[in-house]
Amino acid sequence: MKIKLLPESVYSFIAAGEVIDRPASVVRELIQNSIDAKASSIIVSINKGGKELINVIDDGEGMDRDDLLFATKKHATSKINTLDDLKSIITYGFRGEALYSVGLVSKLTIESKVKEDDVGNSIVIDCGEVRGVERSSIEKGTSIVVKDLFKNIPARKKFLKSDAYEQKKVEDEFVFHSIANPEISFKLIVDGHIVYNLKTADFKERIKELKGESFIKETFSLDYFERGIRIKGFVGNPNLFNSLKYKFSMVFVNKRYIYYPQIKKAIFSAFGTQLKRGFTPYIILIEISPNLVDFNVHPMKKEVKFSSENDLFFVVNRAVKSGLSVEKNFVENERIKESVFLSKPDFFVREEKLFSDVDFYLSEKKNTNISFESSKFWQFLNSYIFVSVKDKLYILDQHAAAERISYEKLLKEKEKITSQKLLFPFTLRLKSDTYIFVSENIERFENLGFSIRVFDNNKVLVESVPSIIEEDFNKEDFEDFVNEIYNLGFGSEFDEILKLVACKSSIKAGKKLNYVEMEELFNQLFKCENPHACPHGRPTFITFTIDDFEKWFRRR
Repeated sequence: MKIKLLPESVYSFIAAGEVIDRPASVVRELIQNSIDAKASSIIVSINKGGKELINVIDDGEGMDRDDLLFATKKHATSKINTLDDLKSIITYGFRGEALYSVGLVSKLTIESKVKEDDVGNSIVIDCGEVRGVERSSIEKGTSIVVKDLFKNIPARKKFLKSDAYEQKKVEDEFVFHSIANPEISFKLIVDGHIVYNLKTADFKERIKELKGESFIKETFSLDYFERGIRIKGFVGNPNLFNSLKYKFSMVFVNKRYIYYPQIKKAIFSAFGTQLKRGFTPYIILIEISPNLVDFNVHPMKKEVKFSSENDLFFVVNRAVKSGLSVEKNFVENERIKESVFLSKPDFFVREEKLFSDVDFYLSEKKNTNISFESSKFWQFLNSYIFVSVKDKLYILDQHAAAERISYEKLLKEKEKITSQKLLFPFTLRLKSDTYIFVSENIERFENLGFSIRVFDNNKVLVESVPSIIEEDFNKEDFEDFVNEIYNLGFGSEFDEILKLVACKSSIKAGKKLNYVEMEELFNQLFKCENPHACPHGRPTFITFTIDDFEKWFRRR
């Protein structure tokens, strides 16, 4: 006989592996238990990405001595009594396998106290072996400590990735649950440092705290109800598509974070041709009757089934279209705003008194600035500079031109870039992965001209920046720069990093310049070794002759 039943010990480990596959799984299950216990405050602490230690503390209802004993047994739950209960699930932890599974693969300590009892109780389970129940000094709620995860399963422990990677997974779970439950205060402590300290708030304030005020400004909000389905959230405008800073998407159904590709299709199709291709961030909350959705199709409850997928697609799509129609800034084929000119444009006037040969850079370089006797610089859309010189019209891309100038300055001080103290240093909170990246590369950032100090709660203080940086450089610019350096990596060619510094330090498209600034930019560009293109290869200027214009207007 070849077919046989698996031993209970083997089956239990397989079942545990379906629920607990890494530290983030433990954190997810414990946070959900705390929420179901009606906690108003949840504190999560981890060491070494959660491999060494996970501690979740809440101020919820707690458990008495008998509950502690039963909570760690297989299939133990306080949420489900009959099969019909599965049709209307309104809680997180309904499977009754989490604590049992965690106790099988770690040293698990639970302390808990209910309001009615004078003292609390604690229980210790070491890789499935119950060590008994004792009295505890815990004052309220529940504290769960998980040590040495997978210590009895070396193969599974070896499967885990770096501490930083596992930490990021834990933080993802933390963020998911804090977004879905803004009425609860959440704190995350990593290796003794506070990463997040979130006070109770409404949904919008919680998103602002986690993703930044700039994200709120660059999105439009949703609040839509149809066919028994309510849609709330924020969707990025088309300008954010493929943004490195906001490369995330989140969908929650009845406060559960889920993966459901159809919702993404419903969102993006609402944009029509505005989005074209790529990605724009979104955070969507879906509220639907519990009997219309089934969370019981995936061991980790991340995938769901809906009784009417067509209705869901329709309502999400309509919600986004409704948000787009209200947000005037994102209407397709928006009218171009009227340009602001510094002086009346005059395309065809020849300035014979201007310098005789603007193409001087092809011959011997001159050290003196070019002197213009007439104000013929003007700006188009605060991004392009026009100037007529002899029989040519020059059009400069002000950002590309400034980038070339900055890049060549940086090349001359390649060993250590000079920096300047900020009159008003700024503080910002980074994403955990970029925060770790900055913390581990402080000296390299100093070589680029940045003086940075790191603090708890993922916060950094920027005190100095490269001396070539524009005065309007702000925390959003710095965050963009860090994100791009992070994606590029310090292991790349230093020249590529210098190009990023040059880009972020240069005059931006959209900045209004006065006559002196435009003249200086023009002069500095044509002193460069290669004024034709920015460091990334884009042209810095184009020229048109009077012959070009006369051909266009059929004068010859």
